[in-house]
Amino acid sequence: MPPGSKQPKRDLLPYSAFTNFKSMFEAPKMSEGFKEIKTVNWVFEGSEEERRRWSMWLQIDGK
Repeated sequence: MPPGSKQPKRDLLPYSAFTNFKSMFEAPKMSEGFKEIKTVNWVFEGSEEERRRWSMWLQIDGK
């Protein structure tokens, strides 16, 4: 996004929210009634500038 674009204000989630979610996550099972279960290996796609801006919202290093 261009620097001058209007972006809605977002609250940052604390690092503990991510670690708590990860520690409590249970992978879904077909026996739970799902028709299909997919695993998505997400990879960022964009320019270095877009990655820099995206990374400003992502603080998962505990700092």
